[in-house]
Amino acid sequence: MRALRWLARWLVRGPDAEHIRTDLDELHARDLERGRTPRQAARHYARNLLGSAASTWRARLRGSAGSRGFGVSRLDFTLGLRMLVKHPGLTGLGGLAMAFAIFVGAGAFEFISQVVTPSLPLPDGDRVVGVRVWDAARSRTESRVLYDLGLWREEVTGLQDVGAFRTLERNLTTPDGAAEPVRAAAMEAAGFRVAGVPPRLGRWLTEEDERPGAAPVVVIGHDIWAERFGGEPDVVGTVVRLGDTPATVVGVMPEGFGFPVAQGMWVPFDAASGGHGPGEGPGVRVVGRLAPDASLDRVRREVRMVGERLARAFPETHEHLRPQVMPWGRAVLGTPAGLSSVALTVIGLASNLPLLLFLVLICGNVALLMFARAAAREGELLVRSALGASRRRLVLQLFTEALVLAGLAAVLGLVAAQYALGWVFRITETIVLEGDPLPFWFHASLSPSTIVYGALLAVLAAAVAGAVPGLKVTRDLAPQLQHASAGAGGFRFGGIWTAVIVTQIVITMVFPLFALLTRAQSDLELVADIDLRSEEYVAAQLRVDPAGAGGGDDGASLEERFAATTTALRERLLATAGVAGVTFTERLPREYHPWRHIEVDGPAAPPPDERGHRIGSASVSVDYFDVLEGEILAGRGFRTSDVDGPLAVVVNQTFVDAVLGGRNAVGQRVRYVASDDGEDGGEEAGPWHEIVGVVEDLGTVNGYGHKGMYH
Repeated sequence: MRALRWLARWLVRGPDAEHIRTDLDELHARDLERGRTPRQAARHYARNLLGSAASTWRARLRGSAGSRGFGVSRLDFTLGLRMLVKHPGLTGLGGLAMAFAIFVGAGAFEFISQVVTPSLPLPDGDRVVGVRVWDAARSRTESRVLYDLGLWREEVTGLQDVGAFRTLERNLTTPDGAAEPVRAAAMEAAGFRVAGVPPRLGRWLTEEDERPGAAPVVVIGHDIWAERFGGEPDVVGTVVRLGDTPATVVGVMPEGFGFPVAQGMWVPFDAASGGHGPGEGPGVRVVGRLAPDASLDRVRREVRMVGERLARAFPETHEHLRPQVMPWGRAVLGTPAGLSSVALTVIGLASNLPLLLFLVLICGNVALLMFARAAAREGELLVRSALGASRRRLVLQLFTEALVLAGLAAVLGLVAAQYALGWVFRITETIVLEGDPLPFWFHASLSPSTIVYGALLAVLAAAVAGAVPGLKVTRDLAPQLQHASAGAGGFRFGGIWTAVIVTQIVITMVFPLFALLTRAQSDLELVADIDLRSEEYVAAQLRVDPAGAGGGDDGASLEERFAATTTALRERLLATAGVAGVTFTERLPREYHPWRHIEVDGPAAPPPDERGHRIGSASVSVDYFDVLEGEILAGRGFRTSDVDGPLAVVVNQTFVDAVLGGRNAVGQRVRYVASDDGEDGGEEAGPWHEIVGVVEDLGTVNGYGHKGMYH
């Protein structure tokens, strides 16, 4: 809304501008009072803003050349359309170039806006906040905060309905026997009150559902209800299985609801905050809502006071902990807590600056063609000048013609950006988030502010491609009129210059796409040499819920029960027809492998920068290389004795070349000193590992190349 109000000050002009802006603000307030979400109210505000702006600007455009108006009439736009039809080559090439630039600029603006300044589609979504605790000693968040949560509820009066949740993944088995994994949230009932969105069917979870001994229940999302239950209205009361536990469906949430982040199912929170001491319990995230009379600054002060008292009372666990309060969207996306809304807006605008320069570059090339066309119309311009048209009037005519072209290009560019946004989101989920969904408030549609931004880009494009050539062509019209009356020819572009300009425009448009495709192709080529016939393999995930998994009924530890599960699974799969081998690994080949910063006990190749060597790593089964048919190039693979014996690792050939300079790796020692979660070991670096073998590259992919080490 801040951006829309700024646009209102810029777009709505004239003697009644202040009254119009006041009416728009009052209409927005009434929309919120009537229960519209902030996004719906903003869309309504933007529609009325565009209508009001159009009315005020029409009044200015209708003014005569000698009045305060611009002297632009409907006839100018009609002439602009005729010129587009008369010059189809320029229309096609220039329009596509402008459309491409506006497509890139508007699409990036929408994506950056949703990332930098997220807006929650919830009632008063801007008052939903997250409380996270930052560990200054380890430079990462501390999630074991159930003890702190109890104090926040009691002492932070500026927060209401503070609740904890943690993300789960459970197999949901419906009555027809079909089972599929579902991303779920074990959430306290307060979380539903924070969201404030009523269920479509049934009810929310309540505190009664969290009590020990309560019957297991579940609330499902709209997509699960539609896809797994066929949208049946009598789904409430149906018994399903979550993993091995029967649970009764008590509610269905409306379409698009995925609070807190991107969940499709909700179960009662199963860890009472009162039963854990400082720094104990499972990791959770905390969400709440600002009280009606509370500000964000006030809540931050109250939470900070609680944190300072905890640091004095429990220095061993809280000395380096710094509680932070921020809007929920920023908390989920990991935005630095110290950045203000103004700073985030500036960051968003600055991120679009290179794209604005790209637009100017493309439109500058189009301007050369527009200049050539304007120069070819020298006679027409001279006649109009002789009949009394001012230079300003002629420049406005050329600007209007370019504005018509830019307007059509803006429509095409915005439509393309609308379709491309969904594709960008899918790529982000697949590559950046490794298959996890984006937060539920991300939407693959253009916001009103982006549409206005696209319109402003069209005006900028018209100014560069129309007004600038017009100023050049109409300079010194009197001498040009004398030359024309004497029979002298005007300036003309030849065919060669036109071809050069057209080529330059095409290269400017094609080069970014070529660079993007080249980068993607180079990434594919890096893993293309991996001799892995992926069509012969099937992968599945095994997950163990760490909360409440400290031991089974037989007293076995988590590790023992997990080992028994994998052993039984291996035997069952090997007994299945068509299965030639089974192995287990932390990370699949070609999947992202978290990097680790290492050092070598001995000579090593120079690192690529001052940060040292960073490599991908994974823990694998002893038979991993056998099942994947990975060739051992030196030394040996793993043995069963390596599991409980001395710390042995196998590295890939890229590791040998990049870290050891190609020299013999077997027998060398390496150790970890930092990882990509921000934890720096410093003097407490990890233990030394001995390299026992070298294997061919099997796809240890991350942002620092393909150097890999296996445990």
